[in-house]
Parts: sequence; structure tokens; C-alpha cells
Amino acid sequence: SFLFIIAIINGSFLGGIRTALVVATFSSVLWGGLVTLQDTGRLALWLPALDLNPIGGKEMVGELGGRLVRILINTGACYLVAVLSGYLAGQLFISRRALVRSQAHIDRLADLNESIIQSIDSGLITMDQSGLVLSVNRAGLEILGQSLVDVVGRPWQFFLPQLEHILPQSPRSRAPLYDAGGLRFEYWRNADNRELTIELNVLALVDSGGDIWGRLFVLKDLTSLSLMEEAVRKAEHLAALGELASGLAHELRTPLASMTGAWHMLSEQSLEPEDQSRLIGIIGREMERLAKLTNDFLSFARPARANPRVFDLKSVVADQLKVFGHSLKAGVTLKSRLEATPPIFFDQDQLSQIIWNLLSNALEAGVKQNGLE
Repeated sequence: SFLFIIAIINGSFLGGIRTALVVATFSSVLWGGLVTLQDTGRLALWLPALDLNPIGGKEMVGELGGRLVRILINTGACYLVAVLSGYLAGQLFISRRALVRSQAHIDRLADLNESIIQSIDSGLITMDQSGLVLSVNRAGLEILGQSLVDVVGRPWQFFLPQLEHILPQSPRSRAPLYDAGGLRFEYWRNADNRELTIELNVLALVDSGGDIWGRLFVLKDLTSLSLMEEAVRKAEHLAALGELASGLAHELRTPLASMTGAWHMLSEQSLEPEDQSRLIGIIGREMERLAKLTNDFLSFARPARANPRVFDLKSVVADQLKVFGHSLKAGVTLKSRLEATPPIFFDQDQLSQIIWNLLSNALEAGVKQNGLE
């Protein structure tokens, strides 16, 4: 008899509560008929080889009341199972339909999100805390000049080795690592042998619980902007160079006039030795002035290209102080107190010139303030 229950449940899942009630009605009638035939001994007559009467048909004929109770209990159980299974099947169908709609909505959102990520012109690189790349969008692959299969699953240092000693190994806060416009650096793309100017921003990736599980690299190709800025700087440089040239021509007149006058006076034979020495000193000073003006003009017109490298700041300052100490005048003393400093990354020649200029300006200001000749 338990197989009727299975049939009712199957009917509820196939057609809902209505089909379950129909199957329950059919099962109740069929089961009631079988019980009646069994109790009256009819099945034993049709199937003599089977003993279908555990007690005996003769004794069960008169038990009509017990038979009706059994039929009613089984019928009620069938209808109860039909209602419950039909209700559960309906709820399952509603949940399944809602799940399908939710999944379709999630798929649309995922497609929209992927379309937005792939459409923006900034490169997006996501990675876990260990630095392994998880995903890269189309712009990121174009900037790096790599394919997706060559990037995903590898550490980011493999593609951006020049940033390995600049960026921290793991994100420590949710705020962007570079707030003031990002970090600019030069990147050589091997795909087309081209040097790019890239701006990098690093952000932490946070889950719903607030824990940092990775970070995001945002790359922007600023090569065109950098070229435009360079063109503007050159135009401004040429304009300033023109103004400097006109000012230089005016500045050259004074030392040339002084030198010309001193030369004419030296050509006279009646000058005293003291006057001759003074005029020669004037010519020497004006020649140094002309040389300084010329050097300043050349330095501005053709600035030297920087050659940065790592060196010890303390040793460079000590060398400049040692050389500068030999050129001090009487009455001027030089005292220094140098402490150890970490290595710096800069152009050593330019820094040496800066230190020398600072010392010269300090000496000149001290001489004027104290009235020393």
C-alpha cells in the first residue's frame, strides 16, 4: 500500500495539487476495492495459488466496520499526502521560478559589470594578497602588451619589475596608496618596442566582512598627455629663452664697456703700476662675469639630461665641503657636522652643483653681512 503514497507524491510534482488529488482519489478507490476483494475471499478464488487471507476469508466477511475504517484511514492518508505534497510541489515550483529569475538577473548584472570593466580605457588588474594576478581587463592587456593567458596566475612583479621596491608587499588600508594623482613611471612595452608613461593607483579589495583580501591596480596610459606637456614645456622654454637672450645682450654691454675702457687706459704708457694692477683686476672680474653669464645661458638653453642613481648623500656633501674649504677667504671658517643618511636616488652631478651653489650663496651673504673683503 505504501506504493500508492509514492504515486501521489509523483503526481504532485508532475501536475501540482490537482493532479495529486486525482491520483489520491484513484489510489483510494483502487486500494479500497483490493481490500474488499481480499477480505471477501474473491482474490483467493481468482488467484488460488496465493494465500491472500492471513486470517481467512470466512472470518473477515462479517467485519464490514473494520474494513470501512481501514478504507477511510487509507483514503484520508492519501488525500493528506496529496495536499501536503501538492503544496510543497507548488512552493518548490515558485521557488524554482524565482531562482531562475534571480539567476537571470544576476547573469545580466554580471554581463553589465563585465561590459563596463572591459569598456573603460583604464587598465584594471586584480590580485590576491600574495600578488598573483586574478583578472585583467582589455585596457590592462593593451597597456602591458600581454595576452590574458600570459598574465593570469602570475605575480605582478613579473610585468612591472620597476615597482617591486616601491610598492608595499601587501595592502594595509582601504584608502588608495597614491591620493595625489597616482604614481607616474616609464614602462617599456616589448610588444611594439615603445616607451609609455603610465599612472598607477593602488586600492585595497575588501570583502563584505571588511577584511582586505587583495588589491586593485588602476593603470592609465598618459603617453599622449606626457607628450603634450613636453611640447608645452618646450614652447615655454623657447619663450623664456628669447627673453633671456635679449636680457643677456643687455647684460653683456656693461662688462664689455668696462673691459674696453680698462684696455684703453692700459694702452697708455703713463699709468702707475698700482693703476695698471687695478685695471687688470677689473678686466679679470668682468671676464669672469662674462663667463658666468655665458654658462648660465648655455645651462638654460641646453639643460643636461638627468642621470639618477643610488649613492651616499653624506659622502657627496663631505667632498663638496672639502673642496669648498680651500677657496675660503681670510676671516671665514667652515664647520660641518654630518650624520649618517640612508642611500638616495638622484643625479649626483646636479646635487653636487646644488650643494656648491648653496655654499657659495651662504659665503657671499656672510661676507656682505660681516663686511669682509
